[in-house]
Amino acid sequence: MDESILRMRMVMALLLGSHNECRDIILEAANQHWLELHVKRDLAINLKRQRRSPQVAEKMH
Repeated sequence: MDESILRMRMVMALLLGSHNECRDIILEAANQHWLELHVKRDLAINLKRQRRSPQVAEKMH
C-alpha cells in the first residue's frame, strides 16, 4: 500500500475515533470535499471528451 494512503488511513482512524467530539463535523466536511472532488473530476473528464470529439470527427472524414 502506498505510504501516503496508509498515513491518511491512520489519520482518519484517529480523527474518527469515538473519543473525538468533532467526529460529525469531520465526517460532514470530508463527505462534502469528496463530493466536490468527484464533481470537478467528472467535469474535467467531460471537457476533455468534448475537446477530443471535434478532432475525432475531423479525422474520420
